Amino acid sequence: MATKNDQRFWLAAGLAVVLLSLVPKLYATFSAPLWLDEAYTVWFSNQTFVDLWTWVPTFESHPPLYYSFMKMLTILPFSEGIVFRLASLVCNMVTIVAAAVLVRKIGIQENAEHRFHVFFVVLFVSLHPELTWYASEARPYAYEIMMISLCMLSAYDIGNAPENAGFGKWLQFSVLVALLNYAHYSAPLFGLSFYIYLFACNLARGGNVKAFGMLIASGVLVTILCAPMLYFVAKQVMNWSGGSWVEESSMRYVITKVYTIGKLGYFNQVLLERGWTLLCYAAIVIVYLKNIRALGSALALCLLLIALAPTAMYLVTLLGPNIFLPRLIVPLALPFGVLIAVALVKVRNRYIVTVLCCVTAASFAFQTYTMMTEKPKGGYLRAFSVALQEEYQPDDLLLFLPNSLELPLSLELEGLKNVPLDRVALPHVYPAIGVSDFYPAGTPSVPGLTEADADLIKAKIGSRNRVLVLTRIEELFDPSSVLRRTLAEMGFRSVRSMGEDIRPLYFDVYER
Repeated sequence: MATKNDQRFWLAAGLAVVLLSLVPKLYATFSAPLWLDEAYTVWFSNQTFVDLWTWVPTFESHPPLYYSFMKMLTILPFSEGIVFRLASLVCNMVTIVAAAVLVRKIGIQENAEHRFHVFFVVLFVSLHPELTWYASEARPYAYEIMMISLCMLSAYDIGNAPENAGFGKWLQFSVLVALLNYAHYSAPLFGLSFYIYLFACNLARGGNVKAFGMLIASGVLVTILCAPMLYFVAKQVMNWSGGSWVEESSMRYVITKVYTIGKLGYFNQVLLERGWTLLCYAAIVIVYLKNIRALGSALALCLLLIALAPTAMYLVTLLGPNIFLPRLIVPLALPFGVLIAVALVKVRNRYIVTVLCCVTAASFAFQTYTMMTEKPKGGYLRAFSVALQEEYQPDDLLLFLPNSLELPLSLELEGLKNVPLDRVALPHVYPAIGVSDFYPAGTPSVPGLTEADADLIKAKIGSRNRVLVLTRIEELFDPSSVLRRTLAEMGFRSVRSMGEDIRPLYFDVYER
């Protein structure tokens, strides 16, 4: 067993890693303006609880529980965006602790002589670039990942001896899965993984009838608790008209994205990156093969989480709308980290683990720095705000498409008292439910432009001689170029276009 001095060393090392990981997370939390998706969180959190649970789900694909939690935080005397991001950071810290507790528990069961495994999972979860990114974002993903970590801990505890698990453990597990399911419309796929895992664990241990009964009862309870959310999710999927705004999925595309989440190196040289990752995982496979009886349960839990959700999303894409988005599989970083850490339970060579930890930490830190500097959160909105102040003239009209740009614009332009700008959402103010039959992104609150909207544009402009145009994904929301064609018909021409620093937005100045 590990000595007390050894335990103190790894504890101190783990705490140091966690503290260092806070630097980029806190920097992103406080320095960057809110971007489009985060502005949704602010808007939803300002709705009433009744609207959040009855009206909002009719057009918003994310379940309302996360927004309800955020609404409760609005009572705090701080900026909503900062508070919401700090809530994600707290979720990230809980995830790190839960992962460490799970891996430590496995190490104790296997009489590990060290704490390499606990330190590695802390390092992996603390520094993983994607987990770092979402730890400082006012979106539900950090909450979802936290709930997955807590469900992993609860499921593994039951799976070790399902025949001895009492009512309290099953109830706790059921509540955690229900809270997970309400995190995101894709979360039930992760929840299903836990039920398959527990079924397999009980079957492997002789098929205890009582445990099967508790498993079924838990499933029924979770289904009842999640019935409203499952209804709205099914309705959203059936009404998802395209998903053409994301890359069409193929099996190769899905596997590539899963690999990106689980890889152990971010190097400029692709061959070096892939070679190092494959070498590490080959060694991990050998460790598991040699210790399959001891580590099989943890292996099954991690592999189910890694495989089921992306496979199910791909199958839905084949049969219907394309629902696969790379960010939906970011939670896979957690089981990847646990998978590697559990293998280290059986590794006694301190030098091997040191090299693995150093390379992982260095490459993760490099990638995090790259992500934070190359695509800062909301940076394009701040750049647009600066450009707008430079271009603004009295009597200017700002037309923007899609209408959802109103959410971040209202936050970003709130402090521009010297720019009393008239702005008009096209074709209708958000959320434009039931006013169109053209929703190219599949969201029944964000319509695109049709030929019928040309007269509306002309009426909004009236006799003005200068119009500012802000668009995003114009080929999706205005495939027939109704807006620019109408401007040309009215005698307007583009005199200036803003540069690359506001991408993915496009900002043009039109004059007659």
